[in-house]
Amino acid sequence: MLFAVHDVTREPPFTQLDLLTCRNVLIYFNASLQQRLLPLFHFSLRPGGALVLGNAETVGRSRRLFGPLGALSHIYRRLEQVPLPGTLDFPIRPNTSATAVTKETTMNLTTPAQVASLQTLAEQVLLRHFSPPAVLVNADGDILYVNGRTGRYLEPAAGKANWNVHVMLSPAVRSRVAMAMRQALQTQHDVVLHGLTIEGDAHHLLQLHVLALKTPKALAGKALLVFKEVPLHLPTQGQAATPQAALQAQLQSARDELAALRGEMQNDKDHMQALNESLQSGNEALQSSNEELTTSKEEAQSMNEELQTINGELQTRMDDLATVQSDMQNLLNSTDIATLFLDKHMNVRRYTDKAVGLFHLRESDVGRPLSDLASTLDYASLPGDVQETLLSLQPCVKSVTADDGRWFSVRIMPYRTLANQVQGAVLTFVDISAAKALEFRLRDAQVMTPTSEEPK
Repeated sequence: MLFAVHDVTREPPFTQLDLLTCRNVLIYFNASLQQRLLPLFHFSLRPGGALVLGNAETVGRSRRLFGPLGALSHIYRRLEQVPLPGTLDFPIRPNTSATAVTKETTMNLTTPAQVASLQTLAEQVLLRHFSPPAVLVNADGDILYVNGRTGRYLEPAAGKANWNVHVMLSPAVRSRVAMAMRQALQTQHDVVLHGLTIEGDAHHLLQLHVLALKTPKALAGKALLVFKEVPLHLPTQGQAATPQAALQAQLQSARDELAALRGEMQNDKDHMQALNESLQSGNEALQSSNEELTTSKEEAQSMNEELQTINGELQTRMDDLATVQSDMQNLLNSTDIATLFLDKHMNVRRYTDKAVGLFHLRESDVGRPLSDLASTLDYASLPGDVQETLLSLQPCVKSVTADDGRWFSVRIMPYRTLANQVQGAVLTFVDISAAKALEFRLRDAQVMTPTSEEPK
C-alpha cells in the first residue's frame, strides 16, 4: 500500500486504476474545475473502472463518459467514449526554479484557469467568513454535509456515533424542528422557526430556516437547515430593552409552535377526511360489485335451468331418434330385400343385412366408394347406372344374375331428404329367381305348343 500527497488540480493523474474514490471533494470545487477534472478521472480509470462520488455529487456534463450503476449509489462505470476535443487538460506541477517563478508572475491573469482558481478561493473565503452555519440533511434527518461552525446548536449524543440532526439537537427544540422539516418536505415550501433557545446563551435566540431543496436533481428531496442567531436584548437609543422582550420572544415561539401544531392537525384532518371519502367510495364500489355479482349469479342460475331444460329436451329427442332408427333398421331387415344407401359421391352410407351376401360388406366399408366393393352380381355397369341416375334423377330398373345362378331385380332411385334435396342414391336388390324360372318354363312350353292348326 502506497500513501502519497497528490493534488488532482495541479499534478498529472494516476493511470490504470480499477477504482477511483472521490467522495465529498467535488462539492468544494466550482463547475469549471469539476468539468476539467472529470475527463482526467476518465483517463485514469481502466476500461470498465468505477468512480465513487459523494451523495451530493454527480458527473454533471460528463454523462457521456460515465454511466450510473445505481440510482442512489452515486457509483459510476467508465464508458468507452472519447472525451470531446479540448476537454482533456493534463495539469503539470509548476517548477520551483526562478524561471518558473518568473513565468508565473508574468502569467496573464485573465486566462480561464486562473480566473476559476481565484473564483474558487474567493468563494471559499466568503463561505468561511460570511455564510451562516448550515447542515444538509435527508428526509430522515441524517446529516450529509456541514457548513460552518454548528457546535453551538448541534451536539453529538453519548454512546455510539449517530449523525442524525434529531439526536444532536437540543431536546427543547427537537419537536419543533421535526415538525418544520416534515412540513417543508411535504409542502415543498420553506419554513422559518423563530425564538428557539440556545443552551448556555441567555442573550441570543436562534432563528432556524428549513429550506426544501428541489434543484439540483442530486439534492431533490433533501433539506437545508440554516442557523441564524438573533440578539435577545436589542439596544434602543442607548437603553436596554424592557425585561418583557424575553417573554415576548417566548410567547412568539409558543405561538409559532401552536400554529405549526394547528397546521399539522389540519393536514392530518384533511388527510383523514380524504381517506374516509376514499373508503366510502370503495365501500360503495364494493356494494355495487356485490349487487352486480348477485344479479349475475341469478342470471347464471336461470341460464343453468334453461340449459337443463334444453338438455332434457335434446335427450328426449335423441331417445326418439334412436327409437326411430331402430324401427327403420328392423323395417328394412324385415323386408328381406337387400338395400344399399349411397351418398352423392357414391360412397357407402348404410346397408341392410341382405346386402352383405351380395357385396361382402363389413362395418369398416362404410364410407368406401361403390367401385371398390366386390359384388357377386354380373353387373359391371352398376357404378355408371348410379351416376346416370344421380344426374338425370330418373329411376333405373334392371334384372341381373348372380354367380350362384339367382336373378335379382335391381332398382336405382335418387335419395331425397324431407326438404326434397337429392343427397345420394338407394339401391334395392329383389330376388326374382322363382319368377324367372316360371318365365323360362312358360317360354319353353309356348315353344313346344303348335302355333297353327291344319285345315279340315
